[in-house]
Amino acid sequence: MSAVPGTETAPRNPAVDVLTGFLAAAAIFLGGFALFLGIFVTDYRPVRMTVPAMALALAAVALGGRYARLAAVAVGFSALGFCGGLIVHIFLDKPIF
Repeated sequence: MSAVPGTETAPRNPAVDVLTGFLAAAAIFLGGFALFLGIFVTDYRPVRMTVPAMALALAAVALGGRYARLAAVAVGFSALGFCGGLIVHIFLDKPIF
């Protein structure tokens, strides 16, 4: 209960918060790893790793909760890995898929 009417906060669900954090962290890892592999490894196909990273990041955003900002960063990392990997592979005439 709050002293000011109308400022009650919604109850938090700690399981959803933990799941959102793990999904966002996994998406950040996959996005960064995809960007690293896209730059330094010749036999790497960027779409195979960045599409699941984007799916994890968007799932984390949809869940929201306490880690909404981390989920937004995860979307940025996965998009950076996708675009960066594709740009490198297009300029170097490597296979994308």
